[in-house]
Amino acid sequence: EEDETSFVDDDISIFDDINDEEEDEDDFIEDISALNYFGVSYSLNFLKRILSIDTIAIDHSRCCKAVFRVIKYVRTSKTRAFALRRLFNIFERMSEGELDEVGTNPSYMQSLIKSVAESHLPRYHMDTFLKQKNDDKFSYLRNFWELNRRDARILESIIKLLTNRPQACENFISVGGPEIGALILQ
Repeated sequence: EEDETSFVDDDISIFDDINDEEEDEDDFIEDISALNYFGVSYSLNFLKRILSIDTIAIDHSRCCKAVFRVIKYVRTSKTRAFALRRLFNIFERMSEGELDEVGTNPSYMQSLIKSVAESHLPRYHMDTFLKQKNDDKFSYLRNFWELNRRDARILESIIKLLTNRPQACENFISVGGPEIGALILQ
């Protein structure tokens, strides 16, 4: 019988230092600028495989944090869309408590709202909107990159985070979610 983790090459020792007490547990997330396109793509593909194996225990919060950093810092449309798909897979597996934690982070809400805008609006609409508003509340939208495809799951994720979560609703309002929603509907 073939081992279900046989897709991992025995020569790759990516987990050698996973329990190293001297390093911060989130170091693998912190220096995303050092990762290139292939490194990020490889990591997302690896995460996809890990998520498909139900017998492996995963820290969904850490995976979510890492994927949000990819969404925030990677400019390649294809890679960001792939990261969003992984995020949706993670959200489906998260407990209500873990989703509550995600909803309390305003930068996560900004990333989701920005992703919705990037998938539904052309750049010139966002530039016009930002010039009209001239508000620091929308500063996270200045580095606007159009995504090549629309994905309704971004909206579904926002709705899932907002449902029965007052702190997430407050974050949605404070980062300009209603205004971006109205702009998309125009």
